[in-house]
This record gives sequence, structure tokens and C-alpha cells, in this order.
Amino acid sequence: MVGKGNFQTFSPVILSFFDYLIGSILYGLIVVVGLILLIIPGIIWAIKFQFFDYLIVDKGLGPVDALEKSSDITRGVKWDLFAFGILLAIINILGFLCLVVGLFVTIPVTLVAMAFVYRELLPETSQEYVPNRDPQLSDPESV
Repeated sequence: MVGKGNFQTFSPVILSFFDYLIGSILYGLIVVVGLILLIIPGIIWAIKFQFFDYLIVDKGLGPVDALEKSSDITRGVKWDLFAFGILLAIINILGFLCLVVGLFVTIPVTLVAMAFVYRELLPETSQEYVPNRDPQLSDPESV
């Protein structure tokens, strides 16, 4: 038997969708304006604000707050993120060259890799992972 739906839990989903939509429009406008300004600013701003969508979904931030936080977490690592983006592009090109079927593997791998980088860049999550060490094993850092 199917009961009546509870629409009280549906409201935050709609708000998150509109936050994501507005954030995507703002991000797109920022990158396009940067590309018009001699391409390099567009690339820099694309890297600087690339994690806005993760922040909207993960932290529930508004579009402008997510763009600001993305700017904060990418400060000082833009060259690393640029190189990482080039590497991911090469991996996807190789997936495409494998008769397009390789994209079924490379796209999910690159998406997970980007999510991993996002989690590592967040200061409150980068220190959460502590491997379960067996006290009987020697510490590899002391060797």
C-alpha cells in the first residue's frame, strides 16, 4: 500500500537545486568573462571556483558563499589543480581513444578523483582519515 508523500522533506531539495542552478550560472558567467579577458583569467577563475558545486551539495552553502569558499580552499594550490586537470583530461582522452567504451571507466574515475581532491582540500576533512594501525607493526616513518 502506498501512503501519501511527505513534502516537508522535499522543500530543501528544491532549494538546493536552485542554489546549484544559480551557482552554475554565476560560475559560467565568471569563466566566460575570464575567457573573454585573454583566456588566462578564465582558466585561473575556472580552477579557483571549480569546487563550488561540491560545497553547495556537501555543506549546504548558498551560491555566493560556495564560490567564496571554493576560492579559499584552492588558494595556493592552483598550479597543482591545473596539472591535475590536465592529467584527468589526458586520462579521458585515452578513454575516448579506446573506442569510446573506455569513457565508461575513465569518467567515473576522474569524478571520484575530483571528489577526493575536494575532500582533501577541506581543512576540516583533510585530517579525519587516520589509518587503523596495528601497534605490533613498526612505524614506517621511523624506519
